[in-house]
Amino acid sequence: MDYFLLLGLFIFSFLLGSIPTAYIVVKLFTGKDLRKVGSGNIGGTNAKRAGNSKGQGYLIYICTGLIDILKGMLPVLVAMKLLKYESLPVNKDLIYVIIALLAIIGHDTMPFMKNARGKGVATTAGALLIIATVPVLIGAAVFIILNIFFKAASRRSILASAAIVVACFYLDYSLWIKVGAVISCLLIVVRHKDNIKRILQGEE
Repeated sequence: MDYFLLLGLFIFSFLLGSIPTAYIVVKLFTGKDLRKVGSGNIGGTNAKRAGNSKGQGYLIYICTGLIDILKGMLPVLVAMKLLKYESLPVNKDLIYVIIALLAIIGHDTMPFMKNARGKGVATTAGALLIIATVPVLIGAAVFIILNIFFKAASRRSILASAAIVVACFYLDYSLWIKVGAVISCLLIVVRHKDNIKRILQGEE
């Protein structure tokens, strides 16, 4: 096995995930610094908020969401292509889960951009979509349906991520995919800790 290839895939996944999509899209469309708008979060919901003043909110939201999904998907797809015929000393699902998590962590931390933070919902969906397709589609359906009851994206995001975990266990995916889904869900919960506090206080 080519360990340099594996290391390269890990680095590629993290760096791709680190791209501040929402910041770039909002800057291109409105000229605003997203870190100084609304919650300051570098994500789709706040990007939509930034674009609403010019009637571009939904367009910015869709562009940001699609690119963030691709940030998660692409590293996993590339890894599957390049490692298809490689003999690995560990389960391939473990490698794919690590690559997916690195893309998510890259998005969540955005280490190369000062005062930037993402919540990772779209990137998580993209990263898990290839390795846990049905659970992610179930999570997406939950997210959309819950819009009837909750307008706040934070509640829908947390419940949708939990639905992905439940589906992974119910459909009996491999151990590593289950572990990856649980960690991804926990990361989303952690990134939404301020929203959870406001929900508990009846402010959101």
